[in-house]
Amino acid sequence: MSAPIGGPGHVTNTPTNGGVDAGFKESLKGKSTDELIGMLGNSSYSPEQIREIGNALLEKMKETSGTEGAGGANGAGGVEGLSEDEEDKLKKLLEKLKSGTITESEMKELQGLMQASGMPPEAINKTFEAYGKKAPEDNNEV
Repeated sequence: MSAPIGGPGHVTNTPTNGGVDAGFKESLKGKSTDELIGMLGNSSYSPEQIREIGNALLEKMKETSGTEGAGGANGAGGVEGLSEDEEDKLKKLLEKLKSGTITESEMKELQGLMQASGMPPEAINKTFEAYGKKAPEDNNEV
């Protein structure tokens, strides 16, 4: 006898069971690397959704790895602003962040690669927080 919340046509990205709904996960599959990086900076996503976006980004980077050909990494959906070696390093560091085995110095390196890819500071912070880490402080003091 209960009515649906939100009424007809209501769409939500909020997980209902402590996880991320299948529709949200499915929607990430068609996104480009740059779109996924941009999504990381969106403050409306939950930590669980940020983790899923990070996982989708990692999978997208794995898919494009080794398939760039003469077009370079950016031509096949690589990370804009990064060389192929930097992109490989980014993938490895994201894997370590995901698994919880990343060191403080690796977190600083990951932060630098994220900045070089054009990721805004808020997105960097949210990515680290989604995996239970705090982004390293900027070392701008002289």
